[in-house]
Amino acid sequence: MPRVFFLYALTILIWGSTWFATTFQLGIVSVEQSIAYRFFLASFFFFIPMGFEKKKARYSFSQHLFFALQGFLMYCASYLCIYNAARYIPSGLNAVSFSFVIVLNVVFVSLFFKRPLCQRLLFSTLLGVVGIGLIFLPEVLSFSLHRGHLAGMSLSLLGCVCSALANTLIERHRQIPPLHSSAFSMLYGAGFCLLYALMKGESLTFDFSFPYISSLLYLSVFGSAVAFGCYTLLLNQLGADKGGYPFVLIPVVSLILSQLFEGMTWHSYTLGGMLFLFAGNLLALKKGAPSSCQTPLTAPKQITP
Repeated sequence: MPRVFFLYALTILIWGSTWFATTFQLGIVSVEQSIAYRFFLASFFFFIPMGFEKKKARYSFSQHLFFALQGFLMYCASYLCIYNAARYIPSGLNAVSFSFVIVLNVVFVSLFFKRPLCQRLLFSTLLGVVGIGLIFLPEVLSFSLHRGHLAGMSLSLLGCVCSALANTLIERHRQIPPLHSSAFSMLYGAGFCLLYALMKGESLTFDFSFPYISSLLYLSVFGSAVAFGCYTLLLNQLGADKGGYPFVLIPVVSLILSQLFEGMTWHSYTLGGMLFLFAGNLLALKKGAPSSCQTPLTAPKQITP
């Protein structure tokens, strides 16, 4: 039990803090290049243990197309939305909005794999939608579009959609080890980001300041390799149904850091929306009776920036 608690705590603290660490990546280096650097480095740490495997995995052209599509959706398009959203809204609010991916995972897998949604999952989806609506409401009521908050939350939700689509692809290729699919998809995603930067006419730049380099290393090493390892061990010990619960608490850590270091202000609508969203996520992650309710993707593959 102490080991399980340690893995839970470490996973939540690391992935909860990556949202704040992302804000230090915004500056001299373009968003596209920062994401490319991050995932080129992260994929390297994923390929290292693969090199020590006795049986070397070989993948077909069609499987590499899957890696490329997963990489484009999850580690390119989704992260472009998340990083750009961080320009407009506090990292904690970004994390809360993005946690809606838990509900979208359930909805998309149900749509694409024709799995019926039981009343519990329909209700969890409704709670999630109401929660997101309440979080948006202060900006809509005050017509504060010029402040960019609505744009930031829209980008965060668009990143949700891209991530949920990528998770749906992973559900279709569950026979591929997560370590392998993550390594290749990160590499492809980084390549797409770099290609996008070059197509925009950007010259390669790098920020040698301590905040940029330290946050880049933290996101690549701890936010990817270390947290992924902890979470994999957690899944092995508890199973996917209980392994999904850290993702409900990750936004809480992000919100605390956002309030402490970014001066995030709280509205009653924001707090109410968070409660609805967290309730919907918990309901979506709850394991139901197989005969009456299937909960696909109980453990999301991505909910971190």
